[in-house]
Amino acid sequence: MKNPIFRRPPILFATGAVIGAAALATLQFASTFVGDSSTSGDTTPLESIASEDDKSAQAVLSEDSQGELTSHDEVRSLSEVESFTSPFEQSLALHQLVSSADEATLNRLVDQSLGIEPDSRRRLVQETIFQKFASIHPEQALVEVEKLKRFDRESVLTAIFKEWALADLDVAIANTRLQSGSRKTAAVRGILQARDDLSQDVLREIARSVGNEQLAIDMIARSNVEEAITNPRMAWQSLLDDETKDRDQISLFASVAEAWLEEDGLGALQELHDSFTDYRTQTQVLGPILSQLVESDARGAFDFAVSIDDSDSSLLRIIATRWASLDPAAAYDAVSAVGPITLRNSLQESVAYRWATDRPREVLSDLDRFTTASRDRAQNSAIVSISKDSPEEAAELFAAVEG
Repeated sequence: MKNPIFRRPPILFATGAVIGAAALATLQFASTFVGDSSTSGDTTPLESIASEDDKSAQAVLSEDSQGELTSHDEVRSLSEVESFTSPFEQSLALHQLVSSADEATLNRLVDQSLGIEPDSRRRLVQETIFQKFASIHPEQALVEVEKLKRFDRESVLTAIFKEWALADLDVAIANTRLQSGSRKTAAVRGILQARDDLSQDVLREIARSVGNEQLAIDMIARSNVEEAITNPRMAWQSLLDDETKDRDQISLFASVAEAWLEEDGLGALQELHDSFTDYRTQTQVLGPILSQLVESDARGAFDFAVSIDDSDSSLLRIIATRWASLDPAAAYDAVSAVGPITLRNSLQESVAYRWATDRPREVLSDLDRFTTASRDRAQNSAIVSISKDSPEEAAELFAAVEG
């Protein structure tokens, strides 16, 4: 394997499990499908937490909690949950609180949750509350969602329908049909995430039956890509062969392309480029990747762009502009060697403009290096750039040029 070109961000979200002493609880915070950032807790029965051995283990934990609630205290409110400083202890206390809660208590907890900050913590708490709510009265849980802030509702709806789909799939699907817009999308997402035990055909049929098959297609495609990411070539072909339009999967193509380049280096660029039939999609996928590549191998990225059959030279322009922001002199020399004179002049002007905008005084002190065609653009752009910070100096420079 060649040295990595990129430091690729993780594509798979690992399932996290936090295991407490003497089987205190197992809290799982991850989505079945990658791409969903919402988290929901496991509703571990209170009885399994409150065994004598567990109480002893929690008592040991509480010795280090410096005055926080101990395992022998009954957690009665969200404010008591928030009193724990350890994220693990907060999560344990939250699950302990909601696991035995009845509907009235859950209603009270929903009201208490509205003031929790920051947003991410509030959503985590609300998802856990509503997951429990959905396990005892999902229809009422949907009513209570209306209490939440508008931008908190989608992740909570997903949590409700995840729980509902496991308890009674048919009823969950029927209630999804009653939703609309983003609410329906959130509901479908919850069902699909919860029922990954079903075949892909069945999942698509479920989504089709409620009018959102595309969501299932997208989630399945993302899942397939992530499973195959250890073989980027296979993952790439899977994206090309699926039923979703390439332009609707730009981010997936980009993720796989980065993985492929990290594995095979620049040698993969040609195959990536040639596999597209739509040049707009090709540019949308490869443009940002090549722009990033300029930071580590500007010359290699530029030479590749020169060598390919690029109808409008869009990739070459992207690379030249990015290179100009990093090393304008090298970029200008490189574009000055491009063959077709019309393209060369256009690239020189683009690089000159970027150079003059970023480093105006440097350009004005070395105008002779520019061709006649790009010199005026460089000079004018440099003076305009200076005028933003020093209008008097810019006025003198314009007067000198006119004189």
